Amino acid sequence: MKVITRKKDRFFYGYWIVAAAFICLFVISGCGFYSLSLFVRPLQDEFNWSRTEVMLGNTIMTLVQGAASVLVGRIIDRYGPKRVIIAGAFIGGLSLVILSTMNRLWQYYVLFGVAGAGFAALGFIPTTALIFNWFREKRGTAIGIIGIAVGAGGFVISTITGNFLLPGFGWRFSWIILGLFTILAVVPFTLLVVKTRPEDIGLQPDGADAPPAEAAASSAASKEGLNLEQALKTRAFWLLSISCMLSGFPLMAIIQNQVVHLTDVGITLAIASSAVGAVTIGSAIGKFGFGFVCNWIKPKYALGIGLLMQTVALLILMTVQASTPVVIIWFYALLLGLGLGSWLPTMSILTSTNFGVAAYGTIYGMISMINQIGGAAGPVAAGALYDNTGTYQLAFIIFLILFILATVCALLIRKPKSMEGIHPSPGHRH
Repeated sequence: MKVITRKKDRFFYGYWIVAAAFICLFVISGCGFYSLSLFVRPLQDEFNWSRTEVMLGNTIMTLVQGAASVLVGRIIDRYGPKRVIIAGAFIGGLSLVILSTMNRLWQYYVLFGVAGAGFAALGFIPTTALIFNWFREKRGTAIGIIGIAVGAGGFVISTITGNFLLPGFGWRFSWIILGLFTILAVVPFTLLVVKTRPEDIGLQPDGADAPPAEAAASSAASKEGLNLEQALKTRAFWLLSISCMLSGFPLMAIIQNQVVHLTDVGITLAIASSAVGAVTIGSAIGKFGFGFVCNWIKPKYALGIGLLMQTVALLILMTVQASTPVVIIWFYALLLGLGLGSWLPTMSILTSTNFGVAAYGTIYGMISMINQIGGAAGPVAAGALYDNTGTYQLAFIIFLILFILATVCALLIRKPKSMEGIHPSPGHRH
């Protein structure tokens, strides 16, 4: 294909790709993640299910999402992310709509599982694959921008759901709205905008000008790296994966149980819901901030900082009582969100810098699956410990230990020797 150089005064099409990825993450974070914790008590009240039974639905969704991540990654590496995103939006959205009709526990579990498969095709794997195709020098910044969508979507959609939809219309109608929004927000824009690579329309990453020969060489270099089988033999892969799994267990448990825990200790539902919003705000700031920071320091150090923030936030949560000032609760939530914000930019950049981008989707999918295994076990384990002890304190102590171990694993990551001749993207100055 003849490569057409870009004029300096022309808007770079890659920013339309950023917008499309932003919408995907906005939707999945709000409709498929943060808002789910708001449905726990309504489902308990209507069906008299235990907290463990309700949390098991989240576990099933997370496990299916993780298992589907590997397949999603392989499909993306072979066919590109556009069709995957559209299919994911339809599957995830329709699952939420059908959830509004369920009356039995097994229906709840099945539909949550199907939704997990859909959201795997809508989330971090396809969106970061798009960004890595379209950006090199500005990858960290682009990842940070789309990362804002996770916090923004969680804040906006959980606030609307918790303050207007659930109180005004009930949980059934709320799921219909969330499901329809998932489809209508994602599918039309993806169909109109998404192009897999800049070369497909005669452009280059970051909108840079270069002679055709240089563009061809750059395109070939962008495909260097390890395949999944090679990555599985490296120490870096397992340290990164174990860190993800160990940190995913407590993080998902905290996020999905924080509202009910805060109300259990005497905090009002309004303040507890505002804490969810504060987590999402912190997450948005953290994703952009850590994306920028990863341009200047090694991403494993950025990840370590993020995990330390989550550890401190958990220590604060353990001390919260009915008399705790609201500002302390918001500080906990913002700090947790900032730490949570480290995950997307550091994981995606650690994957690309340690293993290349030849099989980025497949390798990132495998790491995501391992992360989801930990994340799936966390909420149901916390719910079970609560059901047996009447408190989350034992669960919180276990979570602290896991956060510390995850931090150690992250800091021990070293680039595989087989990748030493392949340089990270030019945006990384370490």
